[in-house]
Amino acid sequence: ELRFSYNDKGYLTRMANYMADTLYNCTAENCGDIGVSYFTFKPNEAGDVESFEVFNVTGQMSNLYWGWSKRVNKFDQNGYVLETAYLDQDNEYLGGKNVPVTQYAYDAHGSVVEVKTMDKERNVVNNPESGVAITRHKYDEVGNRTETLQLDKDNNPVPATK
Repeated sequence: ELRFSYNDKGYLTRMANYMADTLYNCTAENCGDIGVSYFTFKPNEAGDVESFEVFNVTGQMSNLYWGWSKRVNKFDQNGYVLETAYLDQDNEYLGGKNVPVTQYAYDAHGSVVEVKTMDKERNVVNNPESGVAITRHKYDEVGNRTETLQLDKDNNPVPATK
């Protein structure tokens, strides 16, 4: 059974797995790297989720299937995500073939115009899987996307893959 906790504004702050009245000991075999028993959420004043963390029954951070245990978002005044950072169960930025930080830019209408993949120092890096570091979108006058450009960290075009 899932149980939810909310702050005084009604925003979700915790979601936990229970069996009867006991926090469920979700194990690695069925719930992730070291088990996932509950999730915590830190909403800002507008209700946007600034951080999302995953824990096992003992309170240790636990990676989800995607390799991260904590996601941290930064927002602009409109509630658009400007940056998302991913950290592992040791509260360290993701490494290896993962992209730990992604930044977003928007036009006046709220459409994404640029996405950048970055390392933990916020240097633009090529995504190890696709080679893409920067994606730029162009739109027509009514807001339909007309073009998507994929570039490497040196602003060279990256061929589209099938």
